[in-house]
Amino acid sequence: MFNTSYWGRGYATEALRAFMPLFFEHFSGGEHAFFEYAEALVDSELTVSQNVLAKAGFSLYERREKDFENPVLGWRDTFVYRMYRQDARRGEVPKAA
Repeated sequence: MFNTSYWGRGYATEALRAFMPLFFEHFSGGEHAFFEYAEALVDSELTVSQNVLAKAGFSLYERREKDFENPVLGWRDTFVYRMYRQDARRGEVPKAA
């Protein structure tokens, strides 16, 4: 989470881009589990968060309808974004569908 005075400056995208290769390195088998992909779940209306994920190399994988009940807003849809190991390794940003 960032203080609102730092929003829109690309810090979240930069941090996520730097983190993902470390995530896949850590979870590459051996001592720890092997993950072929990382998953991020985001409310369908949080477009800024979706943009951060897309800019960092994640792509939309699935939409889950009314799968989360927010105590204030009620039932919400969730977007599931994924980044696969090979995309993180190459530093690729997937093309929009």
